[in-house]
Amino acid sequence: MKVSVFFTILLFSFVSNGQQINVKSDWSETVSSNEISEAGLDYAGTLTSDAAQSSISFSGGKFLGFYFVSVSKEEIDWDSRLSVWIRRTGDGNGSPFATISGGTNYMELSDSEQTFYSGWNATGGTRRNVPVQYQMRGVSVVIPAKSYLLNVTYTLSD
Repeated sequence: MKVSVFFTILLFSFVSNGQQINVKSDWSETVSSNEISEAGLDYAGTLTSDAAQSSISFSGGKFLGFYFVSVSKEEIDWDSRLSVWIRRTGDGNGSPFATISGGTNYMELSDSEQTFYSGWNATGGTRRNVPVQYQMRGVSVVIPAKSYLLNVTYTLSD
């Protein structure tokens, strides 16, 4: 028996008030029956992407003020026993006038927008290549073998 889970994240970005956010990513995983060591044992249950699976960059915004990067998910073809978690694994680079904080611990994605990370933006600076890692939890042999799909949306606001 071959068990496979195919997971794809489609990413969207939004532009408003002279701000621009760009996200680069694509993640898919395949779980084969070879990863189940003995009959009757379940799969380990968690799949983890590369530490820099996605890259988030932004520019523009207020001359002086806080910014927020929010995230939400939209289930396209999904099993409710699966959950997706994200975290940022670094600060990226860019203007020293655009700081970054939060988002370094895994948080579960939900259908509602929630703050992923934030920072202080003095002089309308930029923050580029903020690395993002994903986890899919709840993977099990009792979940039907098929492709699962969801959209992850990132929004920049100030």
